[in-house]
Amino acid sequence: MAERNRAESYSMKNILVGIGDPALRDQMRAALKAFPSVRGVAVERDRLLDLLNSDTAPAAVIVDYQRSRAGADPLIEAIRAANRDIHVLACAERPERSHFNRAKMDLDIFSFIPLPLDPFDLLRRLHRLVEALPAA
Repeated sequence: MAERNRAESYSMKNILVGIGDPALRDQMRAALKAFPSVRGVAVERDRLLDLLNSDTAPAAVIVDYQRSRAGADPLIEAIRAANRDIHVLACAERPERSHFNRAKMDLDIFSFIPLPLDPFDLLRRLHRLVEALPAA
């Protein structure tokens, strides 16, 4: 039994949840509990880049999209510069659809999670993410 638990812990993938709003961050982590192969790890948004450069890079990150005056989120741009392979999910208020599509293409965002949260849509998007993660 202990060997099985140890094997499961090695195949567990971490998804960093770097969202500023504590309630939204907790909702994301609670939703991730529906998927036994991943673990939602709450982190401060400004610590994400440090954690991406560590030896144990996460499988994905979930961040709140904060559009700058230049039009893109500088943190997501920095995540992409640090690690092109990591999946990025971004939470954002519903802007115009064309902006979502342009940001997804420019920043290689796996998916946008529109706010306010629709629990069924959130689980559908998280399911797609978990299915897309590489096998350990």
